[in-house]
Parts: sequence; C-alpha cells; structure tokens
Amino acid sequence: MLADVLAASLEKSRQGCAILTSDEDDPGGAFRIVYTNSAWYTNLTDGDSASLQPPFLPPALDDLVRQWAASGEGYHENSEVYVPSVGKWVRCEILAPDAKHIVLLLQDITGARKKKSESQSYQRQYKLIFENSQLGIFRYDAFGVIIEANDAFVDIMGSTREKLIGLKIFSLPDERVRNAVEYSLRGEKVRVFLKYKSVTSGKEVHVNCFFSPLNEDGRVTGGFAIVRDVTERLRIQRELEDNEANLNYAQRLARMGSWEATIYGQQLHWSENYYRLLGLEPFSVPPENDLFFSRVHPDDLHKFDLDTEYMQHSPYTKQLEFRLVFPDGSVKWLKNTIEPVFDGDKLVRLKGVNIDITELKTVQLELERSLHDKDVLLSEVHHRVKNNLAIISSLLQLQTDYIADGEIRSLLVESVNRVQSMALIHELIYRQESFASLHFDDFLSQFTRILHEGFSNSRQQVEVRLKTGHIALDIDRAIPLSLIANELLTNAYKHAFAGREHGEIFVELTSGEGYVELVIADDGVGLPSDFSLEGGTTLGSSLILGLAQQLNAQLEYTARQGGGSRFQIRLRAGSGTRN
Repeated sequence: MLADVLAASLEKSRQGCAILTSDEDDPGGAFRIVYTNSAWYTNLTDGDSASLQPPFLPPALDDLVRQWAASGEGYHENSEVYVPSVGKWVRCEILAPDAKHIVLLLQDITGARKKKSESQSYQRQYKLIFENSQLGIFRYDAFGVIIEANDAFVDIMGSTREKLIGLKIFSLPDERVRNAVEYSLRGEKVRVFLKYKSVTSGKEVHVNCFFSPLNEDGRVTGGFAIVRDVTERLRIQRELEDNEANLNYAQRLARMGSWEATIYGQQLHWSENYYRLLGLEPFSVPPENDLFFSRVHPDDLHKFDLDTEYMQHSPYTKQLEFRLVFPDGSVKWLKNTIEPVFDGDKLVRLKGVNIDITELKTVQLELERSLHDKDVLLSEVHHRVKNNLAIISSLLQLQTDYIADGEIRSLLVESVNRVQSMALIHELIYRQESFASLHFDDFLSQFTRILHEGFSNSRQQVEVRLKTGHIALDIDRAIPLSLIANELLTNAYKHAFAGREHGEIFVELTSGEGYVELVIADDGVGLPSDFSLEGGTTLGSSLILGLAQQLNAQLEYTARQGGGSRFQIRLRAGSGTRN
C-alpha cells in the first residue's frame, strides 16, 4: 500500500526514483526494483531501458544501497556514483519509508561533471599561461580594482605586486586607462597605446594594452588586460625608419635606386628613388615589369636577356648600361648592376642598383665627339706633313739630277733619306687608329727596305738582317730615333763595304724592363782607329749626338766581333724629352 502511495507521489519528479525491496529469506541477496518512475530511465539511459536489466539494480547502485543499509543511517544524500553499465555519473539520495521498502532517488550529473572537469582544465591552462607568459596580464573586478597580476606585468610596470594588487584603476590620472576599463566593464573590448615613465628605471616605456570583459552567466563580473612592452620594438622600428630614410636620402643624392625581382623577372620591390628614376611618384603604383620595360629604349631591350641558368651554376654580377625614354621624348641613361641571391645552392632572386649616368654619358659622348674631331684634324695634319715632306723629298731628288759635283750630289741624297724617314713616320701614324704611339718595328721594316732599294747596285750586294720585337714608341721618340737609324744605315751603305762585293747590315730592336734598345751593326771594314762622333765634323755625326741627347739615350759604338762596327742606342721606356 505504501509503495503505491510513494509511486503516485514520485511519478512526476524529475529525479529518477526507484522503490526497492529485498528478499526476507535472503538478506544478502540483491535488491529488487518494485517500481521506477519515467525519470529513472531518462537519468540513467538515453532511452534504452534494456541496459538496466530489471528487476535488479546496476551493481554500482546496489553496492551503494548495501553500504547504506549496513551503516544503519536513516537518510543518505549527495553520493556521486559512476555506473559503468550505463556509462553515467549520478547523484543519489536514499531513504527508508518502512522496514520493507527503500526509496532510491538519483539525478544524472554526467554533463555537470564534464563541465566541471573542463572548467578545472581551463583554469589549470589559464594559470600556466598567466604565470609563464612574457606578456603582462592582470585582472580587475567589477569596481575596477586589480585583483591579480602576473610577474611580467609587475616587471613592465616597474613596480611591486603589493603596490599593484588592490590598486583602484578609476583613481589613476590617465583618462585613457580609466575609459578602457569602464568600456570593458560594459562588455566592450578596447585597445590602447600608452606611454609612461618606469618607476624603477626612470626610462620612458611604451605599451600596447588590450582590455576585455569577463562574463559569468551572461553578466560582466570584471575584466582582464594584456599588456605588451613595445619599447624595444619601437626603438628598432625607429632605427629602421631612420636607416631607410638615410638610405633613401643617400640614393637620391647619388641619383640611384635599388630593386629586387624573382628569377622569372617578377618585380618584388622598388626603392623610393627608383620610382623617381622612372619618372614616377614613389610607391604610386606597384612594381611591374611591363611598366619598367615600357620606358626602356627599344634598342636596349636585348641587354636584359639574362641567362639565369648560367647564373645558377656560375654566380656573377652583371652590369649593363641602357636608356630610358619618357613620354615627353627625353632620354635618361642608367647603369644597372645585377647580383644573384642564393638560398644555399639555389638561385632564388635577383637584386640590383640602377645609377643615373645621364650627365656622365653626356660628357662621355661629347668627349668622344671632340676626340673624334681632333683625331680627324690630327690625321689631316699628319697627312699634310707627309705630303709636304714628300714634295720636299721630290724637289731634292730633282735637284740632284742637275748637280754634277758628286760630293754635293751625295749630300742631297742624304738629305732626301732624312726627309723620307720623317715622312714615313707621319705616313705610318696617319694609317693608325691611334696617334699616341707608333709601332717602331713596322717603321724599321719599311724604312730599311726603302734604303736598301735606294743603295742597291749591280756591283755590290748588301743584305739587311732585321730582328725586332713588337715595340711601340710615342712620336716624340720615334722621329729622333728614326733619324739616328737613317744616319747609321746610310753611313753603313756608303762606307762599310768599300772594295767588297758583299756585305751584311744587322738591325735589332729589343726592349727590357724599363728600356728600349736599337742596335745597328755591319760586317764591313770597321771604324777607323781614331773614330769619334764627338770629334766628327759631318752633319751626320752632329745629328746622331744631338738626337741621342734629346732622347736622353745612352750611345755606344764599338768594333763588332768578327769584323765591322756596332752602334747601340738605349733609351728609357717612358716618354722622350720635349725640346
């Protein structure tokens, strides 16, 4: 009867209810369920009542009831029991309305325990982050009073924990901090940049602060703030900005700009002054290949055909000069230095510097035009000198035909040879691209042939043995040395082989460290025992001595081993002395 009354009163309860009884003949046997309300199943199962195996209790609950029965207590509450057979946690109450029946009340707390466990896990994680974070973190209550602060925040503030905990934020003089806390307590998130003077160091400190509300059950109970010390970052940022400004200023003064691109030509970066070199406002448009090449002179586009495959295996720096053509028709010359950038062994990008060389190029082109004009003029001068000397030589040749006196005739022939040597010098210079120097070995080769043809006759055969290196002399030394060679060669033809049918003349032009040497020798009758250029009375002797002094040359003459004479002229490899 009592069981029926209880069942009627417990049917609508949200707690799971079961009325239990035990076998009087078997006090140690299992408790049997004589009644359960509908909430019993919803608290223990997800709707599958078969897992409860009525009429018996699950073992975990049966153990709890037995422990209660053994204790002799009249009432038991708030035991949390895990029921493995159904995989749930339940909170239980036990009471005995009479000697035969037991009422077991239970409530599913699986979800609540899970939330509690998750909350505890979150708290542990929060504590770990809070205590070990390099960011300053503090919490405040609904009245704006700091209730918690980590070590990083204490260090950033340059204060102590004792001074910070309990601090009333609304009493601080900085309005931005007060407003940030006030807005966060209204449920808003606020970011603030602050600057203050550290109490401990006295230095200026810059911080970024983030204020956020803390909510419990849908209402704001306080807030927390994350504080980042950005003093060092700002210092580095200012240094970078200063360095970049100085670099831009230096590039502007030097009229140069830097760039960076991928190996496929995609532009990555143009410096501020690089835009100016292209006639653009700095950073007005993104760096683009099409924009750059639209300004490159069509005749210079081929210069940008870079062999990136070659650069990959043989790194090098490439330089090229090219022209930019602007919409108004003006032209600017740039010098581009391209350098490959590697990541290990892999070519990853290209970087370079462009320098405005317009003024330099203009001066260079003007100099080239001026030099060309001067070369043309100098070439014409040499040509006219050569022609005038040829006319003088021809006149002297004609004059010899009208002179019967052999001695006078011989003197005129010598004069003709002297004029021809100078004329040949000017002719060779005229034929060269450069007027700065003359290949003296070429002169000796042609001049010895001309003299040989002039002195050849059927009664006497003279051979010239020529041995020269590739030696260039400036005109100030070439003309005096050519006249010395003419005098010595003419003298050898006229006097060295008297009374002989055959003879040899040896001409050798060599150079060493800091000197040039000309040797003219013969295998003839040799020099008289009393021979002396210094005591000579002929024009030839005077010419040889005077020209040797003009060249600051060493002049030696000796008897040649094996017969004949030998003249040696040695001069410095530098420029000859001007008179």
